[in-house]
Amino acid sequence: MQRRGPAGLLHGLLTAYKVPKHIEFRDALPRSLIGKVLRRVLQEEEQKKQ
Repeated sequence: MQRRGPAGLLHGLLTAYKVPKHIEFRDALPRSLIGKVLRRVLQEEEQKKQ
């Protein structure tokens, strides 16, 4: 079986349990004034999807 896309590329480089199940492409990540990624905002967005 040949895997396609980004997960397929990672499958050859990482062990099976480290390959992400879902990959989401974004134009930009939410950042604080300092420039750090606001992971809390990303987690809240993901919870709203479910």
